[in-house]
Amino acid sequence: WPYGDTPVWVLTAAGVEVPERLKGKVKVTSGSPQEILTELAASGAKDVYVDGGETIRGFLAAGLLTRIIISKVPIALGGGRPLFTEEQASQIKEISSKTLSCGIVQATYAC
Repeated sequence: WPYGDTPVWVLTAAGVEVPERLKGKVKVTSGSPQEILTELAASGAKDVYVDGGETIRGFLAAGLLTRIIISKVPIALGGGRPLFTEEQASQIKEISSKTLSCGIVQATYAC
């Protein structure tokens, strides 16, 4: 388990079964981005890592993201799918980027 004691919340509409060894480390939840963020804040969370294209788009559309870090892996897999709508892409601004030793380019955007 690479996350140590960091709480991990899985956002899903379908529901998932948490393996026994991860119970107490992983919480499964669903709801609107605002409901989820309220639940996270009530648990004491301050900084939240959001992952997954549809989830990111929902949090961005709700105005709940302040920063986005995108890691671009230099391998083409199929045709790809845009992470943001054109409107969302026009609302973010790249503020920095760096290339990691493995070749991944990591770009940070302000929302």
